[in-house]
Amino acid sequence: MTVPGGTQPSTAAAPARRRSFIASAADMLARRSATDEAASPAAFGSLAAYERWWDRILPLWHTLYLGLLSLAIITTALDGRLDLEQRWTILSLLTVMAAIYLALGRSLFERPGGVRAAIYLSITWLSFYAIILVGDRNTSAFFILFALFPQVWAFLAPKIAGATSVAVILGMAGVNIHAIGWTWGTVARVVPQAVMQTGLVLLLGLLMVSVVNQAERRATLIDELEETRSELAETEHARGVLAERERLAHEIHDTLAQGFTSILTLSQAIDASLERDPARAREQLALIEQTARDNLAETRALIDALAPADLQDATLTQALSRVADRFSYQTGIGVELSMEGEQVQSSMLADIVLLRSVQEALTNVRKHADARRVDIALSHVPGDDRPERDVPDGDDPNVDGMVSVRITDDGRGFVPAESSNGEGFGLRGMRARVQQAGGELDVLSSPGRGTTIGVHLPIAARPSG
Repeated sequence: MTVPGGTQPSTAAAPARRRSFIASAADMLARRSATDEAASPAAFGSLAAYERWWDRILPLWHTLYLGLLSLAIITTALDGRLDLEQRWTILSLLTVMAAIYLALGRSLFERPGGVRAAIYLSITWLSFYAIILVGDRNTSAFFILFALFPQVWAFLAPKIAGATSVAVILGMAGVNIHAIGWTWGTVARVVPQAVMQTGLVLLLGLLMVSVVNQAERRATLIDELEETRSELAETEHARGVLAERERLAHEIHDTLAQGFTSILTLSQAIDASLERDPARAREQLALIEQTARDNLAETRALIDALAPADLQDATLTQALSRVADRFSYQTGIGVELSMEGEQVQSSMLADIVLLRSVQEALTNVRKHADARRVDIALSHVPGDDRPERDVPDGDDPNVDGMVSVRITDDGRGFVPAESSNGEGFGLRGMRARVQQAGGELDVLSSPGRGTTIGVHLPIAARPSG
């Protein structure tokens, strides 16, 4: 939305000095601890937070202005200095001011400027002038000015608002002089008042614009800092991924590759020993079996070494609790974690997939859902209670059962069929990860009704294929 009275600074036009400051500040932010990251300024001062604050304030302004008009209507109806015709005329003009505000004024806070603003302000100020003339200045509606002048500065660009403020004050001075009578004494009394009013209105208007622009610039700078820090974090992550790939390549070369080479060599030797030395062939088969077992052990060790940090020395429930607490602290969104059914020990692969799925779902909530609450439910379905559709191909439904996690938010929701290829990149990656582990993923969502993501895995999950 557009915040009235402000101008949006251009990031592309920022000077080099500002970009240098952003880079150095972002580098400093990138070195903060995880606790400092959780309390990042983006949660409190970004453009999105600033606009949410304005959206909360705007209804209060509508209530204030309409309340002042209502108060003016009541005081006019009870004003004994006015005759019946004056009273009904002023009440009609106040009603016109309320109606034009409801029809045009409210929407100008979202889309200020243009012909609509000129029409609204013209009708409103002409109605106010008419109230002064009809009431012979004996009206209690002057306190409406406290709300009329801020509208001028909110609906128009600063320079135009300043010129308009001067014009309406001069017009009001002319109306007062006309109501009192055109004499030099009246002019000498009204003009100095108009000059002081002009200075005060211009001072307060420019101060309001300055505060709004400063808040917008600060919010934009915070967004730029967060974006730069995010880019630095991605670069560091990519560097870490590359280093980890190199380490894994060395590990695989020194363990699995050597083992497979031994198996291949032994297999070739067996072919020559089968007929002339069966005993030797059996020894070589035993060596092949032992080498395969060693490779399997090395593979499992590699999988365990790749476990997420949250799963190091922790159960899946504890890891999910950490993730939920961290997400709630960072975003202010309430997260409730619940467990259903008997707690069971699932495979490391199943734990990793479930944890990564929850993390990806929470990332989607943070970016897209605009939610206030998230529920995470971890459950175990025994093998004999598992629905037929939840049994992966080739899996015995009576062995281990299923472990499931459901992530539900109360956000804006979406229509899955209208997303790119039915779902976004994050959901596609999540689905691929779950299917590779022999499980299933389902997504339930509709606009305005939130989203529920369910991940179902066999407890002894294993890579498919």
